[in-house]
Amino acid sequence: MAGLSMGAMETKTVTLRNLDIFAWVGGFSSAPNTKPTAELVPDPDMAKRQLKLLYVSCGKKDGLIRISQGVHGYLKEKAVSHVWHVDEHAHDFDHWKKALFLFSQLIFKPTAK
Repeated sequence: MAGLSMGAMETKTVTLRNLDIFAWVGGFSSAPNTKPTAELVPDPDMAKRQLKLLYVSCGKKDGLIRISQGVHGYLKEKAVSHVWHVDEHAHDFDHWKKALFLFSQLIFKPTAK
């Protein structure tokens, strides 16, 4: 599941609380959640075991970058594997197009046999 802006906020809210169902998660330019990241990921060890990919991205010029930086910081502190992508864009189509392209390269990557 992936989303952008408000959709990224919803994606985090739904997926990170239901890691038994969702293992591939992407959030682009996330809007603020009503709950802090520590409540969205209350069990970092479970997140480490269950998540196949957690992709967090935001543009440097995005007024909401502090939201994504906070998520990235919490995940890094708890050693939860994730991809942190920051580019030169704002809260705009240029960032979302680039982030979706990079995210899709990771979720559709062939696995070794």
